[in-house]
Amino acid sequence: MGRCRVVSEQWIHVSDWLPTLGFAAGITDGISQGSPIDGQNQWDTLLSESAGGRTVVMNNADEKFSYSSYMKNGWKYVNGSTFNGVFDGWLGLLSENDDLSTEEYYSWLTAPGTIGESIGLSRDRVETLRSSATLACPTDLQETLCKPLEKPCLFNLLKDPCEQQNLASAHPDILTELQTDVLHYRRRSARPRNQPHDGRSDPALYNFTWTWWLDENNTVSILEQAQKKEPFYTALDLKAV
Repeated sequence: MGRCRVVSEQWIHVSDWLPTLGFAAGITDGISQGSPIDGQNQWDTLLSESAGGRTVVMNNADEKFSYSSYMKNGWKYVNGSTFNGVFDGWLGLLSENDDLSTEEYYSWLTAPGTIGESIGLSRDRVETLRSSATLACPTDLQETLCKPLEKPCLFNLLKDPCEQQNLASAHPDILTELQTDVLHYRRRSARPRNQPHDGRSDPALYNFTWTWWLDENNTVSILEQAQKKEPFYTALDLKAV
């Protein structure tokens, strides 16, 4: 790759890694733009700063609790909450105890056997990259509380990356546009397939090992071995347990 050792501000979603790495490996079937999978091929985004990357990211649209988070063209829409809104407000900056010093960070990043050591990152380069990747919260914004349990919130992430200023009332047109998008996603989304808890899946029944408990033959065999406390192997754990 010609572009490396840089901090990118382009949007990439975690679901994009499958089609992106697949494309890099020469796999193109089923991962082109417009394919039915969620991710998008972002290889050009990794190669070029001028590539647009994503403009839309659906973070969450929970069906059970009806909360949602959606980003589009630098704006973020939030509606609903969890834990009765305990964590809805600004959580503040990291304390000094939560932040590694420059020396500690460099030692950790370039430890023997790490990628940092293999590509020969200098201390100056690490400091530059770390500084570029550090998010600075604006100090000149008037904080406007977001209470998503009462009504939706809207943030301008380009100017307010720390989401301190709720602009829902100032930009009702943008709020409505993002709300409409979220409703569109909800109508097209697959229904959750969560199943009721099955007590037969308890790892304690299989010598505390996660396994395919619905495979009848496998279950019987493992149960017998577990009852005898004999070591056995599974595809998830190739060590004797």
